[in-house]
Amino acid sequence: MPKIAIYKYLTFYFFTADWFGSEPPYLHVSNTKRRGKSAKIWMETMEFSDIGDLNQQDLNLVQKLVATNQNRLLKYWESVKAGYAVSPLILNLKDKK
Repeated sequence: MPKIAIYKYLTFYFFTADWFGSEPPYLHVSNTKRRGKSAKIWMETMEFSDIGDLNQQDLNLVQKLVATNQNRLLKYWESVKAGYAVSPLILNLKDKK
């Protein structure tokens, strides 16, 4: 379960065991201030397949972060899937192409 990115109290990660299916690129997101079930967002469509225990404010923030950092996150998805080690990204709400 590599930690892919962080933003304040949100942690983004993958479950590598999920890669054996045909799922599109996604992220699990948890709120480190409130331990609970993680949300799951598809990175290409910004849709949630599961909202977990995140509140609406957190969900809106996650969508903005994934949209703003989509290219970087998709590159990380491919790198991790190919077996490369990565350091967690520090996400921001301004695109840093």
